[in-house]
Amino acid sequence: MKIKFMKYRFICIIIGKSDIFKIKLTFYTIKCFFSVITFNIFSGDSEMTSAIQTCDANQVYLTQFYRIISEENSPEVYQTACNSQYYLGAVHEDEVTNGYTLVNLLLENGDRNIGLEAWTVGDATFQQRWTGYKQAVDEWNEANPDDQATITEPVYANTSSEEGAAAALSLYNSNPDMDALIVA
Repeated sequence: MKIKFMKYRFICIIIGKSDIFKIKLTFYTIKCFFSVITFNIFSGDSEMTSAIQTCDANQVYLTQFYRIISEENSPEVYQTACNSQYYLGAVHEDEVTNGYTLVNLLLENGDRNIGLEAWTVGDATFQQRWTGYKQAVDEWNEANPDDQATITEPVYANTSSEEGAAAALSLYNSNPDMDALIVA
């Protein structure tokens, strides 16, 4: 399927977990005015099933930015995307490298006790970043046996600011020596 984007008008909708239902309610109105809807989804794989099904039901194309569906960690969601004639794919970065680079910057800055807060369990983008985080800490510790670094297991905060604040406070209270916090 080839799409000539110049022929379409676009709307970009930024959605999070609680906004999926709003899209379902407004899809019929939106569809009257736009041929293609581009979603900018900043949430985990779990929201993609509903977004894909909604787009399929309304024959509207869907593109995902800044996130990716993991074939390995979310096989059902990945298969839903593969089966959709309206899911066009994702645009994302090399998240392993991003995670690796971030932790190396912290280590080079002198941070050794890194706390880790994540959105939702199984989020493909976070899983890739976490791989990079752990790789950087492992390499640092191997090269610096007398100057070891640690990174906590992730505390999952979901997507609300209240849950994020509670997770950060919990990490701080549990790790009083924490000198860096990654919120991914």
